[in-house]
Amino acid sequence: MAGNIANLSKKSWDLVDKVLECIGKAVQLEQSIIDMVRGIMFDALKVDCRPMPKHQIDDYPLEAWRQKAGYPDDQPTSWCREGAPSGILLGVENLGIFPTDPPEATSTVEDLLDNLPEEDIESQCDEDVLNALDTYIQHGWIKGFPDRRSAENFAGGELVLNRIIGIKKQKRSKDDKGNTVITLKTRTDLDTNASGTKEVVNKFERALLPRPLDVVYDTLDRLNAPNR
Repeated sequence: MAGNIANLSKKSWDLVDKVLECIGKAVQLEQSIIDMVRGIMFDALKVDCRPMPKHQIDDYPLEAWRQKAGYPDDQPTSWCREGAPSGILLGVENLGIFPTDPPEATSTVEDLLDNLPEEDIESQCDEDVLNALDTYIQHGWIKGFPDRRSAENFAGGELVLNRIIGIKKQKRSKDDKGNTVITLKTRTDLDTNASGTKEVVNKFERALLPRPLDVVYDTLDRLNAPNR
């Protein structure tokens, strides 16, 4: 696949320039270029190309790559469609890829529901965080409700609400005319400490992050392998 994309870039330096123009700038890559690269990717994976979903993560290429590479863990592709398990009622099946982690929960779901926080946390968001959440809702990434009762009717049970934290960062970029554009990026996260949710969550695997020496050793192994 990488070879196909490299050959395309050699034939069309204009494509490379357009991609580089998007780095660090408030410019979006043309959809025709995205479709072209997707076509190359699907051709290399020997699967049918299909339109990208508008309001969800496209797990189709990821699953095609997993099958092509022979990667044994098929769980992440389903998480793209259904969401990843939180570790409270549903967990992650360990397939021997990462080491297992011992249970960390110090409380039970029953205790959590019997001792819900009295603090009203629904309204503890500033304007920037609310705007970020509204963007997520417009893209279909999360679902919004007018009140707590509506959300509980949708979920089919009592909800445990968590405070939303806004992590803000200013980003400088260049527009297509070379002018400096300053935008405020707001990333949202959940504070699960105040609600007690963190106390009922279990970790199932301990992900090992690659180290610089891992890259060196893997490169040496590839160089020493026959038919490289």
